[in-house]
Amino acid sequence: MTLSILFALNMLLLWCIDIFTFKPIAHEGTSGNGNLGLIFDILIIPFYICLLVLGGVSLYRMVPTHWITTRHLVVVSIMFGAILVLTITGEVKLYQAQMMSFGGDATNPDSIIYRYGALNQYSNTVFFNGYTFVMGVCLTLWAACLFRYMK
Repeated sequence: MTLSILFALNMLLLWCIDIFTFKPIAHEGTSGNGNLGLIFDILIIPFYICLLVLGGVSLYRMVPTHWITTRHLVVVSIMFGAILVLTITGEVKLYQAQMMSFGGDATNPDSIIYRYGALNQYSNTVFFNGYTFVMGVCLTLWAACLFRYMK
């Protein structure tokens, strides 16, 4: 039940980050309304860490030691490895698309985020999104399986 609530809360906060991140509009200048998405960036961190720790510990305790054989660990590692490759690829493509929509990164004078820090009202979703969420969950579940195998 607690994991379900934490998962739902994390999904809600990811959605809020997306909603409150400003979308760049060409030739309109920058928004002077501050970074409302940053509030949700900060709020999601403790809940995400709790979800990962609780999920990993729950899986570790739930799976009996004799269920995880070397063959199972290899299959799980390949599966999680494939998911990680897909999510990393998606994250890189998202980052590239975001930078293209900004006109470059924060060091490019033609960019709308020129001289802003890395975390600004336009780039919240580059750091907190579905790809990074799945990466953390995937790594946590893989680590729980690995620790259970080593026990």
